[in-house]
Amino acid sequence: MARLCSRESKALRPLLPHLQCFFTHAPTWPKVTDVFSPQRVIRSDSKTLRHTPLVRLATLPLFNPNWILSGCFLLLIGGCASIGPTVLDRNHLDYAQAVADAEKTQTLLNIVRLRYADTATFLSINQVVASYSLRTTGGVTGGINTQLFGQSGSLQVGATYTDAPTMTFSPIAGAQLAKSYVRPLSPDELFPPVQNGVPIGGLLRLAVQSIGDLNNALPLEYTPISSSIRQAGSPGFFKLLADLQTLQDDGALGFRFTDDRPGPRVYLSISSGSDSAMQAVAAETRTLLHVGPGEVEIIYGRTASRPNQVPMITRSVIGILTYISAQIDVPTADVEAHRTLPSVGYASTGQRPSVVVHTSPTRPQSAFVAVQCRDRWFWIADTDFASKVAFSGIQNFMNIAQGEATDEGGPILTIPAAR
Repeated sequence: MARLCSRESKALRPLLPHLQCFFTHAPTWPKVTDVFSPQRVIRSDSKTLRHTPLVRLATLPLFNPNWILSGCFLLLIGGCASIGPTVLDRNHLDYAQAVADAEKTQTLLNIVRLRYADTATFLSINQVVASYSLRTTGGVTGGINTQLFGQSGSLQVGATYTDAPTMTFSPIAGAQLAKSYVRPLSPDELFPPVQNGVPIGGLLRLAVQSIGDLNNALPLEYTPISSSIRQAGSPGFFKLLADLQTLQDDGALGFRFTDDRPGPRVYLSISSGSDSAMQAVAAETRTLLHVGPGEVEIIYGRTASRPNQVPMITRSVIGILTYISAQIDVPTADVEAHRTLPSVGYASTGQRPSVVVHTSPTRPQSAFVAVQCRDRWFWIADTDFASKVAFSGIQNFMNIAQGEATDEGGPILTIPAAR
């Protein structure tokens, strides 16, 4: 309620100088005065008559110039004052921030739900319409009583402010869900962010299940403890990611994108340079990718169809969320009660989850994003920069995957938020 009142007061702020001027220059309200003079004595033919006031009337100095000018000025406020430019800048940023926070919360909630074998639900914000209105009214009436030698009048001023936002939501389901979040990301969708500076190591760890014969971590499943290394992925996969990241940091990676038929293609080039250490890293990278010198093509699949091709199996958005969910922090009691499974292990020491999600019974004081589920709070620390980068990368993948598949004729929920 305090925030709503604050918003209304900000919207009415353009009127404050006018009202201040009005109350500063207008005369004070009149007091009750006698129309006739005080008791007076009239002498006539040795008779004394005493005349007393007959009427006590509240008079208004109607013809005072200050009142006339102030009243006319208030009548013009409705035509001169505008709230449009005032609210545009502030509310544009407010709604943009609110939409971003809602999308982050929805993503984290779906990660937690998937960890507990629940279904992920996606709700798209299609439209936000904010309607504002400010109406001002005013009037001046008055008259003169010739018998009483008095004058009376009234001044009326009013203002009405309305804020009525309307938000339209639609669930992502059916063919739209399959097209947006169930299909695997294609290489031409995956690598343009790398060319723009996104760290390749973190991106491939999130969005790629395997590169050639090297496997990333697998989803949760019922397996003996001795097979946890298989769940953790191939050690060579993480070594490849480290080498690719080193080459990217040195500017030794290049990508070329074509729009050939039957579809877009992605090519990778690795430059060795003159530094012996970088030459060794480039050579190890080619060995792990099973390619020779020169430009190589990145394709989707398990195996290469010709030399100098790098096959990879990419994940879908659902696959990325499932991968993150397998690494979040969950209460030991939930694992012992078989509500969920233990988190996956890691192929080598020193590794950490791509996104570290904590859990606590109470709401965290400082969090990048937090959501309540199953009577507990799950959250990402605002001081964990690596987790924030990876989580923001997931949000970008979701926006890329959704693309133009936003209007499939599904049900739409419209919520008017007027008070």
